Amino acid sequence: MSTVFPCVPQSLGEQILQPLQAFSGKWTGEDNETMAFLAHQLAKPVDDPPTDIERAAIEALCRKVDIAKRLMVRYDADWKKPAGDELAPDAAWVLTSALLIHQAQLQSSDNARTIKYLNSAFNAADHAEAHRDALHRLAQSRLEEILRR
Repeated sequence: MSTVFPCVPQSLGEQILQPLQAFSGKWTGEDNETMAFLAHQLAKPVDDPPTDIERAAIEALCRKVDIAKRLMVRYDADWKKPAGDELAPDAAWVLTSALLIHQAQLQSSDNARTIKYLNSAFNAADHAEAHRDALHRLAQSRLEEILRR
C-alpha cells in the first residue's frame, strides 16, 4: 500500500501522487471542491470510514461519473449542481476511480453498494486513459474478492 494514499497499492499511489503535487487545496467539509475532496478521502487511513457528509459526496460522485459523465472543479452545497463551468482536471478521473474501488472494498456487508461503487470505478477508469489498465485490474481484483464472499 502507498504511504501517501493508504487505500491504494504503492504503484498506483505513486502514479496518482504526481497530479496532486501541483494541487494545494484542502477539503474542509464546507466546500465541494472535487480535487480537495478526492485527495482528502484517499489520504485517510484505511480503517477510517467516511462520515455521513463524506458518504453523501461519494454517492454524488457516482452520479457525476455514471449519469453526468463529467466531473466539475466545484459543486454546490449538496453536490447537485456545478458551481461554475470549469471541468475538473483529468487526474480527477484517476482519483475518483481509486476512491470508489477503495470504498467498494469497505462495503463488506452491502453488496449492492459495493457493485455500484465498482461499476462507477470502472466508468471513471475509462476516462483515465493513462491509468485505465491499472485501475481496471484493481477494480477487477476487488470484484473477484466480492464474488468469493
